[in-house]
Amino acid sequence: MAQGKIIVAPALPEEQEWIARLLAGTDPWVTLGIGLEKCLASVRDPQHEAYVATINGEAAGTMIIHPKGLAGAAYLKSIAVAPTWQGQGIGAAM
Repeated sequence: MAQGKIIVAPALPEEQEWIARLLAGTDPWVTLGIGLEKCLASVRDPQHEAYVATINGEAAGTMIIHPKGLAGAAYLKSIAVAPTWQGQGIGAAM
């Protein structure tokens, strides 16, 4: 379990590139060939809501929600945890 309180909050504009780099650098995005530009476009899409999980002020993970997805139901579009924070319950907290 992570040492410190996990805080999940809406992403700030200055966090968008960090989110896109995290997504583009981890699977399944690497395997699917989805690069930085597509990830950044998804983060910046006004139809999506991006969140960042922090621990002790350090960004540890992210998730992108499509609030009006299939048939108007919200769904989790993307989720990723930074490699140094994996296995510590951050994904479950998000």
